[in-house]
Amino acid sequence: MHPPRPKRVLQGPQFVDHLAEWLLTHCPFTALALLILLVAGARFSIPRPLVFVAVIALGDVAVNVIRERRQPRKENRPTLMRTNVPA
Repeated sequence: MHPPRPKRVLQGPQFVDHLAEWLLTHCPFTALALLILLVAGARFSIPRPLVFVAVIALGDVAVNVIRERRQPRKENRPTLMRTNVPA
């Protein structure tokens, strides 16, 4: 009999770690906004936290669009040199 397969649905701390890494890589401003809400949310009352996060997420989207447009495009042209030939 085979051992049971591990569940790939939300695996607690591992999922949170991967989510935090993804947020820091792709959406740094949103990650910072969520951290501010977690830390300072109890001390200061923010009237509409979802609007606050949504505005900052739009900033992240703008940054990602600018990053994507600034990356050089790769052209699919055949080259005369063969790169994988031993010397």
